[in-house]
Amino acid sequence: REVAADHFLRISPCPAKQAAAAAAAGRDEDVRAEDAAPAPRQRDPALACAFREVATHAEEVVQRAIVQLMDGRSYKPGRAPRWVDEVNAAVLRDLTQLCSNLKYVVSTIVFEREKGAGLNYSTSMYMDPDLDSSINVSWENDSVGCIVTVFGLAL
Repeated sequence: REVAADHFLRISPCPAKQAAAAAAAGRDEDVRAEDAAPAPRQRDPALACAFREVATHAEEVVQRAIVQLMDGRSYKPGRAPRWVDEVNAAVLRDLTQLCSNLKYVVSTIVFEREKGAGLNYSTSMYMDPDLDSSINVSWENDSVGCIVTVFGLAL
């Protein structure tokens, strides 16, 4: 079966790169200011930090969120997706208060412990080791387990 060409995603080149390429080729093309690359975010240098500097606090934030939301619960497959969303939201809400120049990626797994099913989990990150890092926090009771991974990325 043939696929029509219009089914493929078309990606427009960056206007700033187009202008640079045009200038390098000797063409003079006008690029509007709103089409240029966005300006870097402004941040307060006094509040700037590397994720590794707040990693211990981040672990406490994650542990507190997990315990508040998961402690005393028994695994229920229909409720697990909501628990994942609640843990992610609580962790992100509290992490954003730690440092003004970090972006966070939070990944949560909620799993059933009672049946003895195995779980293999891995994360990878290409980062600046001086500024970026990640943490993993695991928690479990007799019925349910939770693993939260947080990536902290400096702006």
